[in-house]
Amino acid sequence: MTNVNVSCYLTGLNLIIWVACGIIATGGALCFVELATVVKMSGGEWAYIKEGLGPAPAFLAGWMNTVLISTSTAAICLSSGNYLLSAFYGCGGIPVSS
Repeated sequence: MTNVNVSCYLTGLNLIIWVACGIIATGGALCFVELATVVKMSGGEWAYIKEGLGPAPAFLAGWMNTVLISTSTAAICLSSGNYLLSAFYGCGGIPVSS
């Protein structure tokens, strides 16, 4: 358990929220499955937006995906890596090479 869960004493509530988020994520995945069966184009999200809204919104969505979502994924990976490494180095911090 993380420090937040231990200090809050709300393990049951945390599990309920975790299950609810899992149900929402499953619903989103099922929506993409339905779109994939209806739209017979490759390209994923871009193809669905192009089919529904046209080429200009699909182009903008593709660029926003490249610029915003890719960079936020990199930031999430870096912070997750630091969090996981802290388990090995403890509270003293991760050594930084100069």
